[in-house]
Amino acid sequence: MTFVAFLIGMAAAGIVESAIVKIVGWARFAPYSYTEALIGTVVVASVVSWVGMAIPLVLRGDMGVWAALKKSLEVADGNQGFLVLLVIESTVGSYVAWYAAGYALRFVPTPVRLWESYTWISLLVSALASAAVEPPLLIGLSVLADEGSRRTEPPPPSLGA
Repeated sequence: MTFVAFLIGMAAAGIVESAIVKIVGWARFAPYSYTEALIGTVVVASVVSWVGMAIPLVLRGDMGVWAALKKSLEVADGNQGFLVLLVIESTVGSYVAWYAAGYALRFVPTPVRLWESYTWISLLVSALASAAVEPPLLIGLSVLADEGSRRTEPPPPSLGA
């Protein structure tokens, strides 16, 4: 569900990008297209991360999908800055890992026969390197979901007062 929300957000970002290109023209926009794509991805992912805590809540088995989405929005309230930092770390880390792995593979000597499959090997290694930096995002969402579920529980009654 969060992936579908991300895809819808990226489609909306694409519509905004095409409107900007129509207004300023491709020649003026082209030097900034990569930066715009990166910023658009971070903005959409940051908004979608508000419901990201639903994933650990559903996997824990405590509640259903709709209740977890509602709870996730409650927990995200006031923690948007933390979520944006998690998304930025995840996005930038993925890009750096992807390019570093692809660049490092250029120095690996390969036999002539492997040149046909080298592209696939490079793609696989780069994707694995990119995925390796993703756990901090899920860990951060899990910790935030856990803290949010503890915060909303009523405090225990005091015996002495």
